[in-house]
Amino acid sequence: MDFKVGDRVKFLNENGGGIITKVISSNMVNVAIEEGFEIPTLASNLIKIDLSKRGSSMFDEEFEIPQSTRGAEVEPANDYAERTSPLIKYNTKNIFPEGVYLAYIPHEQKWLISGMLDIYLVNHTPYSTLFSLFLKEESGSFSGMDYDVVPSGSKLLITTIDRDELELWSEGVIQLLFHSDQFDAIPLPANCSFRAKPSKFYKEDNYRESNFLGEKAFLITLTERKTIKSTTMTEETFKYDDVQEQKMEAKPAEVKGLIDEHQTVYREAEVDLHIEALVEDVSAIEPSLILRKQINYFTQCLESAIVRQYFKVTFIHGVGNGTLRTAIREILKAYPNLEVRSAPMQQYGMGAIEVLIKQ
Repeated sequence: MDFKVGDRVKFLNENGGGIITKVISSNMVNVAIEEGFEIPTLASNLIKIDLSKRGSSMFDEEFEIPQSTRGAEVEPANDYAERTSPLIKYNTKNIFPEGVYLAYIPHEQKWLISGMLDIYLVNHTPYSTLFSLFLKEESGSFSGMDYDVVPSGSKLLITTIDRDELELWSEGVIQLLFHSDQFDAIPLPANCSFRAKPSKFYKEDNYRESNFLGEKAFLITLTERKTIKSTTMTEETFKYDDVQEQKMEAKPAEVKGLIDEHQTVYREAEVDLHIEALVEDVSAIEPSLILRKQINYFTQCLESAIVRQYFKVTFIHGVGNGTLRTAIREILKAYPNLEVRSAPMQQYGMGAIEVLIKQ
């Protein structure tokens, strides 16, 4: 259901309701409740109340309009406010580097390859980013589709499409211009071309969680912060012809794997599974959960190493009563193409094993 600012709504899954004060995206709104708070709510968890229609008596519960809106006509949110929303940090093993991304987010998160898609420009950088979007037509020419500013640490809704529109929205160019209150060196504008085969949107594995989006999305990297070129030219020496815009080819977003945090040399890592190395405060974790925490972290690192094509990972499990070591060896039996051996005794004693990954 489409909602707009000022609509009176009732919660489907709990008592009460309120007034919509902001449309965050096509599936998320802010609702001002009686206590005076604004809470973000999924549109699918709300029902609009129209007291002029028959049957509205089912929802005749009176809930007060918050003081901030009582007695005043609710102003519609402007397009910019409706399109932008802040990124939120999520705990996930899929860590994407700082950069600018194009995100295709399915409405149906349980059925990723069907239904409509929201297309967002994601600004996961410390800069405000001005963008201009062009889509490539069958004739080879380009159509200007959108332009705006995306604040640092925010995403902007470009459009919502049906699956049969993917061909139109899978190839184009996005120009980026970066701004901040202060720079040591001025980032150069970026000209990012992108192209994704529509068939890739029909494979569930291509939709992944990320550390800045709360939903699974098909992500295309437009540019990473570390690859953004810059200039330190002063006003006296600057000539436009001396500086060329940086041209970047967009690519499917690559995840920085969990195992990369433990890399010692190229494609080799060392993971300490002692509970003191995994949590900041050991006293805060129940003793019965310690082994589960260690096993979960071991499994996540192992799978990350396989995906990232590591050659060798050394897991330090300690001596103890041997429970963790036994559990690890049992888990490793389920993985093909692995060779397991004891780690060098002079370095680790009896408290570590080496896992060799055969590519």
